[in-house]
Amino acid sequence: MKKFIFVFLLVFGIKFSFSQRNNLWVEGGSGAFVHQTDKFGISVGAGLNYLQKDNLFSGKIIVNYEYFLADNFVNFGILYGKMFRDDFFAFSASLGFGYVNGKQSLDGINGKVILKISGISADFEINANIIGLKYVGMGIKFFANINSDYPMLGFLWTYQIGLIK
Repeated sequence: MKKFIFVFLLVFGIKFSFSQRNNLWVEGGSGAFVHQTDKFGISVGAGLNYLQKDNLFSGKIIVNYEYFLADNFVNFGILYGKMFRDDFFAFSASLGFGYVNGKQSLDGINGKVILKISGISADFEINANIIGLKYVGMGIKFFANINSDYPMLGFLWTYQIGLIK
């Protein structure tokens, strides 16, 4: 985990120091998710975003709580994408990789069985944001996490704070 954070900050630090037009902001939000077995739940997420011209570099963490906090899954991800924007709206699409870790309760023959899930994932995001102010924005994020054990789709209502414009 420490290596992941170090590499993430190193990549953002190098890109931030050598670019001419920098935008850096944090975001947070909440929403919902569903996965292949038709289970659903609540999602809470946060991210760090860096924009150089139209190149978007993102780091994220999304925690998915299933069945009223009984099961949970955490997704850490690093993504790269393109952002298209004007004075008031921004749209972006990003692809990347991540790490999923969590547990799932299953009904077994002798009662509940806890299944631990962890592994590498392919992450995909689409964002649509309103950026009417220089330092504050809001929008919606659609995300997909593709992995062998627990693929999921979801959305977050997000709020951004930082140098957005």
